[in-house]
Amino acid sequence: AVKRAAAFILIAGFLALFIGGGARFAVGLTLRPIVEDLGWGRSELGLAVALYQVVSAAATFVAGYLADRAGPRLVLSGGILVGGIGIGLMSLMTAPWHALALYGVVFALGSGAASMAPVGVMVTRVFPQRTGIANAVVMSGMSAGQLVMIATLAAVMLTVSWHSVYLLLGLAHLALLPLLIVAIPK
Repeated sequence: AVKRAAAFILIAGFLALFIGGGARFAVGLTLRPIVEDLGWGRSELGLAVALYQVVSAAATFVAGYLADRAGPRLVLSGGILVGGIGIGLMSLMTAPWHALALYGVVFALGSGAASMAPVGVMVTRVFPQRTGIANAVVMSGMSAGQLVMIATLAAVMLTVSWHSVYLLLGLAHLALLPLLIVAIPK
């Protein structure tokens, strides 16, 4: 039972970083369709990406602090929920400020909270003797997510609009919540 619980921790951490890693690069994939559909300049989405970088970096520091104090379960679950809402609502964007608010702030806050910092805290607590290899397993989720999710979304975009891509990403985040809540100890 203990080994199964530890395996669920690795799976939960891997999937949190897998989905977050893939979702944050969706803007690059959807840039051209959004610009063409909404008549925006590339710089308007570029500004949202820059804001995302600043906000998510700051949120990661806060997430690390909160993971030490309140525990990684609350921080990761909250981050996945907030990130899922932010990226999912991007499917409804009609103005540049929507990208700034949803991607640059809301998704960035969620992404920073559901980051390597609380995942690392979670893994270190469960694997105090094998911390290096356990962290390597979960951290590989970020790179795998970038590769697999972006390739999958590129294929999906052949049949659906950019709106659907963001909706699917939001749903992927929300679908992960039950696993995180069950897998991560209080």
